[in-house]
Amino acid sequence: MHTKDAAKFGVETGDLLLINNEIGYFVDKVWVTEGMNPGVLACSHHLAPTACACSYG
Repeated sequence: MHTKDAAKFGVETGDLLLINNEIGYFVDKVWVTEGMNPGVLACSHHLAPTACACSYG
């Protein structure tokens, strides 16, 4: 997470975030870095669509 976004949301490196999407949620640690573009949240989540009761077109 970019430093500007971390400041906006009040998080620091090592904090835990609950991340939601259309197939579920997961908890991940924050890593604040200038190496990310502002507005971008990158993470490895490994949520398989087959693990939930949702369907994709």
